[in-house]
Amino acid sequence: MKKLIITLALVIAAVTAGAQEFANTPRIGRNNFFFSVLDHIGWGIAMPESADASGDAFVNATSFGKNREFFMNIATLEFTPYPTGHLSIGADIDWSNYRLDKTHYWDSSTANSVSVASADGLYSTVKTSRLRVFSFVFPLDYTQRIGPVSITVGAGGELNLPASNKFKGADTADATVKSRVRGIDTESFTYNFHAVVSYYGWGLYVKYRPVPQFVNRSGPLFTSWTAGLYFR
Repeated sequence: MKKLIITLALVIAAVTAGAQEFANTPRIGRNNFFFSVLDHIGWGIAMPESADASGDAFVNATSFGKNREFFMNIATLEFTPYPTGHLSIGADIDWSNYRLDKTHYWDSSTANSVSVASADGLYSTVKTSRLRVFSFVFPLDYTQRIGPVSITVGAGGELNLPASNKFKGADTADATVKSRVRGIDTESFTYNFHAVVSYYGWGLYVKYRPVPQFVNRSGPLFTSWTAGLYFR
């Protein structure tokens, strides 16, 4: 319990320090154009929706809260046609992490692919089975400010790199097993629709990804909703 409290305290301190740094990031511009870096960060929970049998296997072997997303802005260019509204195009990086329950694991025994498999008879313990997709995202947004409240709606193009699969557990003889597989095929280009409501920079976001990130036979086919915290 003491380690957990210390860890939470360090996380809160790091987030607070990071928030102050992001808040003080300068905006450089001329006339109605502004350029900024580290404009926003976000963390959320993804809720997958099956698109075929492989998606069914994933949805049935996961649960709420296990699938998470973290994203961070690199740079943003804004055009402000009037004081309370602006259009922007940005460049973000995004980590999408998909996890299974303790009775299943991501099986990458077939080259460049991954599938849901039962741990029964093969592993006595599954501590971690994580599938990660790293993406470069280019959001095109419109933001309207109403006093301290900002409302943003937009869409983002996603360039997905090959996914990775990390496993840690124990076999039936209780021997520790660790593995990491990279190079799992993904859909090179996907997109999302998103919205953000924030108050003095702190807010909530929701995102819908209507296109599966994996290609047929390389991984589970599913779409997803994501909701979480946002700071600008």
